[in-house]
Amino acid sequence: SIYQVHGDLIKAKESLKKSIEINGTEIRALFLFSILNSSSDVENIHNLIISCDADSLASKTDQIDILFAKSNVFHTIKNFSEAGSYLRKANEIKSALFPSDYEIYFRKTDSMMQIDKKISPNKINQEKNGNQINHIFIVGMPRCGSTLLESILCTNPSVVGLGEVFNVNNFYMHKKDYAETDFKEFIKGNSNYIYVDKQLYNFSYCGFIINQIPNSKIIHLIRNPLDNLLSIYRTHFASGNAYSTKISECLKMYLLHLEATSYYKIKYPNNILTINYEDLVSAPEKTIKGLIKSLSLKWNKSYLEHDKFKRDIQTASKVQARNKINDKSLNSWENYPSIFNEQFFNSEIYKKIKSNLGNDISQIEL
Repeated sequence: SIYQVHGDLIKAKESLKKSIEINGTEIRALFLFSILNSSSDVENIHNLIISCDADSLASKTDQIDILFAKSNVFHTIKNFSEAGSYLRKANEIKSALFPSDYEIYFRKTDSMMQIDKKISPNKINQEKNGNQINHIFIVGMPRCGSTLLESILCTNPSVVGLGEVFNVNNFYMHKKDYAETDFKEFIKGNSNYIYVDKQLYNFSYCGFIINQIPNSKIIHLIRNPLDNLLSIYRTHFASGNAYSTKISECLKMYLLHLEATSYYKIKYPNNILTINYEDLVSAPEKTIKGLIKSLSLKWNKSYLEHDKFKRDIQTASKVQARNKINDKSLNSWENYPSIFNEQFFNSEIYKKIKSNLGNDISQIEL
């Protein structure tokens, strides 16, 4: 709902409850309600969600919505076996409607890496303005904590969060015809501000960003792949991310992003920062202070209080990102042994992910 986007979760809950009271078969309202933080007055609606017969719904969209809602409710009450069962059913139907888009991401990433391999690192076309940073790009996988990180950075009044925009892709296409175009002019930016772009799939464009967008810094936000994959698989994305309906496709995407970022980090070691989500939520002050220093920004306690600042959030994390920094989601994957089973851990792709991680997540046992 629009209230969730604006961060008014109380009004969001009230409006959804009214909608459900008026029409208890409003499936989308039931789904949106299921992603809100649980409280003592939701039991009746949770029971309504659980009792709804998905097979009786004519619309496949409604079937998907209610199955995800059921999974969310059972996850909330810690019945993870039922949550996993409904999650699989929801994703099976969704997968039939929206086939995986992994190949699209693979082709784009591979194409950009092949172009970058022809560029010598010592010929980087960057303005030498000391430590000045005008653009911050957060790259990684969906559900890696990027909305939280963006919210933290945006507590600085000089930092503007753009969300998940397509500025880099559009700029890349534009540069083909207008090579001299400046990025800040292209996005109509103000030189008094620092812009944060959290289009996570910009990991494909790391080389282009470094070479063509002066005074930029890339942050690779990386999360334990097991928790990250579960969160992607559990998320009912409104659009895109069609690979998310199959855990095997999620694995391939995670490996793709890892191989791309590893390549660019080796070639451009001074242009990409690595932040571990686990460090961010377990030791926020230490981690954020280090990041702020690396970005040449001034430290302020407000970076630790992002939840006190209101801003619109349009991503799948629009509810979770309103909470105080916490580590409640760490090791959530352990609750879903039916997903993370022996076959998963013995898969060649998972083994490649482990070998590619290196020191990025040094304190996590995988």
